[in-house]
Amino acid sequence: LESILCGKEDEAQMLEKLKTALPLLKPSHRDVIKAIYFDGLSQTEYAAIKGVNQSTVQRTLKAAEKNLKKFLEKYA
Repeated sequence: LESILCGKEDEAQMLEKLKTALPLLKPSHRDVIKAIYFDGLSQTEYAAIKGVNQSTVQRTLKAAEKNLKKFLEKYA
């Protein structure tokens, strides 16, 4: 997530960008970003909670990060 938000912005500016972009993600992408980066769950823990394979979480997270980056570049 830090690589997506890298730049010269301070933490407050980065959080504002996230607040703008997160609602634009589809719910499954928003959920995995929040769980992994904000709630501190591991991919394994999140997979167990959701009842899916870890590889599914990895694919969803990768797609979520890609879309988040796209939204941040476009809107933030």
